Amino acid sequence: SAPAARTWTECPAVIPDGPASRHVALTLPNDDDDAGIGGILVHTHRCTDHVLIFDGRTETFRRQRTKGIAPSPRGLHAAAMCGRCAVVFGGAARSGEMSNDAYVLDTGTWEWTELDIVVDDDDDDDDDNDA
Repeated sequence: SAPAARTWTECPAVIPDGPASRHVALTLPNDDDDAGIGGILVHTHRCTDHVLIFDGRTETFRRQRTKGIAPSPRGLHAAAMCGRCAVVFGGAARSGEMSNDAYVLDTGTWEWTELDIVVDDDDDDDDDNDA
């Protein structure tokens, strides 16, 4: 039999505080959601003490409170899931100032941790490219 057609449909979900731009969205593992159904974690320039969780079954968003020191509100940032942890890097403040910091959000405890980024300036590999 032929595979099911894949089509786009408009989602009726209302985003808390209105539409968002310059956000990141990550798929959550099924066991990380309170209802055990997974979802999509969204971080925007409006998120200060929460992230947004989209539930695809009910097509609704909810605010998920977080603990710890969260990254400053930002857009244009990058993020990836690593197990049950969301890693957020960089981005721009509303003022346009760029950041170079990284944070981890444990989606089991909803706690933020800032990562220490260490740059090794004594990298000998650069010498190989000088020839």
